[in-house]
Amino acid sequence: MFKVWGKLIRENEIKKAFDVENDTEQSFEEKRNNAFEEICYHFDLSVPVWLDKHSKDFVSFRRATFYPEDFVEEFNYDRMEFDLVKWDDKI
Repeated sequence: MFKVWGKLIRENEIKKAFDVENDTEQSFEEKRNNAFEEICYHFDLSVPVWLDKHSKDFVSFRRATFYPEDFVEEFNYDRMEFDLVKWDDKI
C-alpha cells in the first residue's frame, strides 16, 4: 500500500487537503509521481518543479514542501506539502 496526503496551506492553516492511495505494482518513483500529479490535478494547480531537494526530503522526512517560487503559474498559498502516509515496501 502506498498513500500520500497533499495539503495547501495559508497562514499555517490547511485550506485544502486530498489523499491518494495506490496498490499497483509500480516502482516507488512511479507511484510518487502519479500521486503527485493527481493531487495537483485535484487542486487545479500546475505541477511544480520537483528538485533533488524535494526527493531527498521526501525520502528522509516523508514530506516534500513546495513554495510559490516552485510553481510556474500563480500559487495563492504559502506552501503545498506532500506527505508520505504509508509505504509498505522499502524505499
